[in-house]
Amino acid sequence: MLERSLPLIGLLVLTACVPVSGCAILHEGQGDTNCVPRMSVTSGEVVRGEVVTLVTADVCEVAIPSGGWRVSAGHVGDGTALITAETDEELDGSFDVSLELPADFPTGDAWIGIENWDYSTCADASSCAGPSTTFTVPAP
Repeated sequence: MLERSLPLIGLLVLTACVPVSGCAILHEGQGDTNCVPRMSVTSGEVVRGEVVTLVTADVCEVAIPSGGWRVSAGHVGDGTALITAETDEELDGSFDVSLELPADFPTGDAWIGIENWDYSTCADASSCAGPSTTFTVPAP
C-alpha cells in the first residue's frame, strides 16, 4: 500500500512547491528591483493623538523618488490617505517614519505604508505587494 502511495505523495509535494518557487524563478537575476520591504508598526494599537511608526529592518537597494517617499495612513476599506508624511530615508535596514494620528482619525482597522512605491518592475500578469501593514485604532 505504501509503495503505491509514494508517487501520489511526490506529486502532491511537487504541486504544492511549484507555485511558491515560481515566484523566486520569475524574479531571479533581477537584483533588488523586485525587493519589497516587509513593513511593521512599533505598536499594533495606536490611540488617536498618538504616533504610529512604520518600520522595516529589510534592506532594499531602490531609488528614492523625487521628493522622497510618501508615507500615508488611512482607514481599512477606504483607499484615501488621511495623513501623509514625506521622507528621504533609505531602505537600509533602519527605515523608521512616524505619523501622528489626528483626533478625528476613524477607529477600527487602519493601514500605513509607502504610497509612491514603484510597481513598474512587476510583471503584467503578477500580483505585486506593496510596502504596507495594518494597525488598530481603538474606540475612546
